[in-house]
Amino acid sequence: MGMRFLQHLSIRTKIGILLAAPLLLSLWFIGQTLLDLQRKAQADTVLAGEVLEHMSSLVHNLQLERGLSAGYLESAAGAPPEKLVKVRQENDAKMAAYLEEISHIDLASIPAESADAITVAKSELARKKDIRQKIDTHSLKLKDLIAYYTELNAALVQTGLAVANGIDDPLISQEAVALSFFMRAIDAAGLERAAGAVGFNHGWKPEDRETYVAYHELFKERLSTFMNFATEEDRKTVQGLFGSPEMKTFEDLRKGILYGNSGADVTAEGWFAAATKAIEVLQKKEVLLIEHLERDMAAFDAHSKLMLTEMAIFAAVMLGLVLLLGLSIARSITGGLAVLNVALKKLGSGETEVEVPGATRRDEIGTVARNVVDLRTVTQRKQEERVQEEKERREEILTVARTIGKSLMDLQQKRLNNPIQEFFPEEFKSIRMDFNDSLTALSTAISVIAELTSSVDESTKSIAEASMDLAHRTEAESATLEKTTQAMGELTNNVQRSASNAGRAEQLADSAQHGVKSCDEVVKNTITAMDKLQESSQEISQITKVIQDIAFQTNLLALNAGVEAARAGEAGRGFAVVASEVRMLAQRCADAVQQIDELTARSSEQVKNGAALVDQAGQAMSTVNDQVGEISSLVVEIAGNMKEQSAQMSDVNTAVGELEMMAQQNAAMAEQTTAATTSLSEQAQELREQVSQFTIGAAASALPAPAAHPPLSIDFDAEDDGWDQDLNSSNAA
Repeated sequence: MGMRFLQHLSIRTKIGILLAAPLLLSLWFIGQTLLDLQRKAQADTVLAGEVLEHMSSLVHNLQLERGLSAGYLESAAGAPPEKLVKVRQENDAKMAAYLEEISHIDLASIPAESADAITVAKSELARKKDIRQKIDTHSLKLKDLIAYYTELNAALVQTGLAVANGIDDPLISQEAVALSFFMRAIDAAGLERAAGAVGFNHGWKPEDRETYVAYHELFKERLSTFMNFATEEDRKTVQGLFGSPEMKTFEDLRKGILYGNSGADVTAEGWFAAATKAIEVLQKKEVLLIEHLERDMAAFDAHSKLMLTEMAIFAAVMLGLVLLLGLSIARSITGGLAVLNVALKKLGSGETEVEVPGATRRDEIGTVARNVVDLRTVTQRKQEERVQEEKERREEILTVARTIGKSLMDLQQKRLNNPIQEFFPEEFKSIRMDFNDSLTALSTAISVIAELTSSVDESTKSIAEASMDLAHRTEAESATLEKTTQAMGELTNNVQRSASNAGRAEQLADSAQHGVKSCDEVVKNTITAMDKLQESSQEISQITKVIQDIAFQTNLLALNAGVEAARAGEAGRGFAVVASEVRMLAQRCADAVQQIDELTARSSEQVKNGAALVDQAGQAMSTVNDQVGEISSLVVEIAGNMKEQSAQMSDVNTAVGELEMMAQQNAAMAEQTTAATTSLSEQAQELREQVSQFTIGAAASALPAPAAHPPLSIDFDAEDDGWDQDLNSSNAA
């Protein structure tokens, strides 16, 4: 993942990252050093010196207050002496100045133990008022008094040491530790002074002497520790300490106490005064030590600031040099790569004469430049080869184009027997094969079209012949229907006459009652009328049979015409519709004829019944009178039936007229079909002429021609009493 990320970075960025690691490490180190120097430079040495001075002065006065308070506590005085009161006032002022100085110290910025020391010192100073009240009332034990002031002075000395240790310098720390032990030695001398005053007041009891000796040993121990920590200069400062008159006097008194020869002429006040002068000598040495420490702190402050400035300048210079070096290296690398990139772009665009700079360099960029030179040489050679290959390829393409153009010219001239035989390159071989395959397919298609055109032409001729036959048959059917119409007219007239005769029979039946004598003649006339009526019924039956045959032949003719139209395909679709309508009309005609036949049969049966009745009337004339009424009613019934037959015959006559009109329409449609088939035949002939213009090779031989359908032939009856049909090959229909 990291390597993939680096692949997307520029070389300048990578160089920056490479230089950034040591640079950041150096900056971190320099930053830490600068922070350390800044922390040292920020240390307030002036404040530390002032705190030490105020602390030293306060400690000395507290030592004096401790001695005076011990003397007052061991005396029988009822009020503190004036000197003690004055010392207390001075200490209050010094304590206020000390607290003012340490208030400027940021406790959060110093070590924890130093902050704890300052906190303890403040706490002990806050107890001073209560301690003084107990001293004034003699309610505080001497041991507690000494312990309080001793602990207070130790806390104050510790604050001075903590402030000095806040300055990060070994020499200053050493001097501060030595100074703290010197100040503690002075504090031990103050304890000696207090113990001596008590001893002189008590006459040097054994326990007083033991206390003094312990404080004296503490003084020597702290002074010895100071000498161990002190610098050579500080040791020289305190080297002549015990040669001063004050110290000699104090040392003589000290020896007297230590060796049990305290002297009767020495009082407590004299001891206190001598000890105070000796302590003042120690304090003067302490002031010198503090001055040395302040001088060294000032020197440290100046040195730290100088080091901070020098290190900052060094860091800035080093950072600038590193950046300058990095930029120079990056510019050298990226500049060389940029020039090579330009050369490579020109090579990529086809410029083989490009100049490649940097090939004489001895670094990696020079190696890359030399590789680019080699690439340029290879590119030039490959370009020459590519030019030669393109030239050869153009020649091949030109040859292929010429060959295809020649073949297309043959195709334009409708010569389909000249496939491409020339050699084509491998990549153009598929074109030659596809062209030859297409030529073969086109030749085959033209052959098939030619064959189908011949078949269509023959079928069209057959349809035309069948249409002509159909037209002739339709004309014959029309003539037959015309004759049927005439016959139906005569039949109608006969039926009307029968109806008239029935009316007359009714009149005769009415008059039969008046002329029985003429009954025989009437019966004979009736028999004669019945015979004629029966003959008319038989003629009607024959006519209906003829009409039924015509309907059957028409139906069969329409069926054959539909078959022929189906064979003709799309061109005969209109004719098929006409044939279907003719079949429907023929079927309706057959249905009507069947109804007429039923009516005629019924009428014939009724005529037969009438004839039988008349015959019975002739045979039984004796009963004529009895049955005249019955005969009259029968004649009335016959008259009604004849009227009905007359109406039905009128309907039949109308139906036959409609059939005649339909036959005429069929004839017109047959003529239209003949015209359409003639046009189709002409178009097929034209298509054949167009196809014949193509030159087809032997490979595209003609498909087998479909079998021609024989025409439908219709032979009309020479006797004009009907027509016969020769179906030949149409039996399947």
